[in-house]
Amino acid sequence: MKRIFTCFLICVLVLMTSGCKDEDKSSVVDSEYYNVLACTVLKAIEDTYAQNIAGTTFQPDGLNVEVDAPHGGTINITGNVTDGGNGISRVDLNYAFRDVRWLWSNTGSPMTADVTLNGVIHESGSFRPDDYKNLTATSDNLSVTGTVTSSARTRDADEYGKISLVWNMSKYNGDMFGYTVNN
Repeated sequence: MKRIFTCFLICVLVLMTSGCKDEDKSSVVDSEYYNVLACTVLKAIEDTYAQNIAGTTFQPDGLNVEVDAPHGGTINITGNVTDGGNGISRVDLNYAFRDVRWLWSNTGSPMTADVTLNGVIHESGSFRPDDYKNLTATSDNLSVTGTVTSSARTRDADEYGKISLVWNMSKYNGDMFGYTVNN
């Protein structure tokens, strides 16, 4: 009897220490997390272009501009922007982010990001400011650190690797660090 009780007690202790754990309800789930990171990256390159390149004269020998990011860090922009006619611009740009803090939020949504970007993002494709966009954003070496928040849930970001996003007017799809993203 003593032996059975000892075996029973050991089993109970093993189950208590290695049993299934409930999913952390206070953390942002993968689908929200990676989509917020995708939106943050796309907004970072869109705003960087709008604030530093849009409206400037196209340079036939290419761009090589270094700018200070709004919340810290620097972005070196290299590549080409060409006029494709009919108001369509073609871009083939590299954005080299160095310790760039980027804040992102979505109006009407509880999701936000406060992250630091490091690495090179390549943007290529074409767009017309009001009604046409067919762009890709890719990187083999992007680092994103910081936090992503959704409602009262927070998740630490510490990602490094490949991204590949296809971006049309208000939609995107692709891959962020091995996870499928889309809206």
